[in-house]
Amino acid sequence: MERDLTRRLEELREELQQLRKEKESLQRDSKDLFVYNRVFEEISSARRDVDVIKAILEILGNHKGIDYAAYLITNEAEAEAEVIYDYSRHCMASLKGDVIEVKRPLFTDSAFYAKVKSDRDSLSFLPYEINGKSQRSFYIKPLLIRGEPSGHFVFVNYERPYDHLLYIKAFIDRVCEIVSYRIENISLMEEITDMNRELTKEIEEKTQKLTRTNFELGLELEEKRRLTEKLQLFRDLLNEVSDSIFVIEPGDGRFIDVNTHACNELQYTYDEFMQMRIHDVEEAITDNVVWQGCVNRLKREGHVVIEGNNKRKDGSTIPVETAFRYVARGNREYIIAVARDITQRKETEKALRESEERFRALAEATSSAIFITRETFLYVNPATERITGYSRDELIGKPFYYPIHPDDREVIKKRGYARMAGEDLPPHYTCRIVRKDGTIRWIDYTADRIIYRGAPAIIGTGYDVTELKKREEELILYKNIFDNALDAIAVLDSEGYYHIQNDAHRRLIGYTNEEIAGKTPAIFLGEDTYAEIYSRFLKEGFCRGIYRAVSKEGEERIVELVAYPVRNRQGEITHCVGIKRDVTERKRLEERLKRQTEELEERVRERTEELQRMVNLMAGREVRMAELKEVIKRLKNQLITAGLRPLVDDTLLEE
Repeated sequence: MERDLTRRLEELREELQQLRKEKESLQRDSKDLFVYNRVFEEISSARRDVDVIKAILEILGNHKGIDYAAYLITNEAEAEAEVIYDYSRHCMASLKGDVIEVKRPLFTDSAFYAKVKSDRDSLSFLPYEINGKSQRSFYIKPLLIRGEPSGHFVFVNYERPYDHLLYIKAFIDRVCEIVSYRIENISLMEEITDMNRELTKEIEEKTQKLTRTNFELGLELEEKRRLTEKLQLFRDLLNEVSDSIFVIEPGDGRFIDVNTHACNELQYTYDEFMQMRIHDVEEAITDNVVWQGCVNRLKREGHVVIEGNNKRKDGSTIPVETAFRYVARGNREYIIAVARDITQRKETEKALRESEERFRALAEATSSAIFITRETFLYVNPATERITGYSRDELIGKPFYYPIHPDDREVIKKRGYARMAGEDLPPHYTCRIVRKDGTIRWIDYTADRIIYRGAPAIIGTGYDVTELKKREEELILYKNIFDNALDAIAVLDSEGYYHIQNDAHRRLIGYTNEEIAGKTPAIFLGEDTYAEIYSRFLKEGFCRGIYRAVSKEGEERIVELVAYPVRNRQGEITHCVGIKRDVTERKRLEERLKRQTEELEERVRERTEELQRMVNLMAGREVRMAELKEVIKRLKNQLITAGLRPLVDDTLLEE
């Protein structure tokens, strides 16, 4: 049996050893999988081969315990190599960028692994010892790109066991293979990008060349067409426009050409115009001296606009705005005048002035802020000065959002520019302003787009609603408290009918807001109970008590009720507030606790009696045990006297 146990123990030890090996293998596989994930994460985001190599060296050094790792570009002919990047787990100076001497047999197209037994076997470009630890092994792995060696990875072990690099060699080979695939991919992407860039450039050059050719041909054809149609087009244009157009000789002011509209407007024929001069038509130009002054100004400035009156053949006049332009073509000089009838504009300006005067009188008298803006304030009334605290001079010329609170300014600014651009926006909203004294006020703001002095503008009105805003916030607060209160709250009108209820009250009585409309609390408390409460309320002005009630579903409820009046400024009762708390469960628990207390007291009494009986019984048993002990002692003494010895000592007799 002992041999079987020994054999079984050995089997268990072997099984335990095997499980430990499997555990270690799983742990290694888990760590390798983690490192693979890190490798894929790092190189997937890398866009250059040097970034891929840097990431791999650092990952292998950190996660595989490699003391030194580097990537070299070797020159076999010169037996030297350049260190592209290296990584060390120790405080060793980096060799990055250095050209080092290497042994030719080590850096070939094949991987090379070696144990370092002495200084002669070590890699000469690295220290033989670091922190008292000498080189123990190294592994050189060529990096093959498209089947050709591109460089060599060098991995050196100082602190780990001699076979550490040999142990992880397969893992390193797999990682180097992944690096090779990634660098090949990066290289291919760069080649494809270069090809696409060259192709795109070639296409753009050919497209530009073709476009220039087509454009030059189009210009040539267009020029020919314009030369053939220019004279007729100019004549048609002169005759179709609704302005009077004159071509004038600069020297004496004689008309060279006029359009049809000028003839019709001023009641002269074309031949009559050809015998007239500019001062015969324009009142502002009285004679040739004035005309020559105008010509000299035109030669300096090129363009002049004047307002005046054109004289008709019948002696009447037309208010016009005339634009004069000096034109030189070769050796010829011309003055082109375009006169526009501004009779309607003059009448509009007059009506606008009268309208502005009426608007100003109204705006100056109103208590609301009224202002007109474009990008800046153009007009503000006294109420605007009073509300903002700024004077008219301080606001005129300032941006329209100048007094707006910083938190609201960006919204008002965007809406103002959008409204100026013609976008359809809500005309009314509320915002904050910062007065000149630094206080903050709420403004009820209304805006609209108008035409002001010939250009789009925004007219705005504003009312100070700060106090109203505070009351609204207080009402919202009280409403939230009312709606979310745990107690059931209902408000009755002065005649005792329901006015409003909160959600807790609706859940308590089971009636919706629509169902309690026009009803009294008698639907829940009962007619008698409600009459008692109402009478007490009228007599004492207050009521508090616990009452039984029945919900809409027929469930009996016990409620604790508090009722008090709400009075107006004259002391009259306008409403009554009733607060109910469902104490049904509390009352049931109190009754249940009372019953349980009585039952517990009864059980304690019964248990006490039972314990007393057990105490009495135990006392009798103790007496009997003492008697038996005496009998046994006498028997034992008799045996000893007879020369006999008891087989077993009775410890009980020794007590």
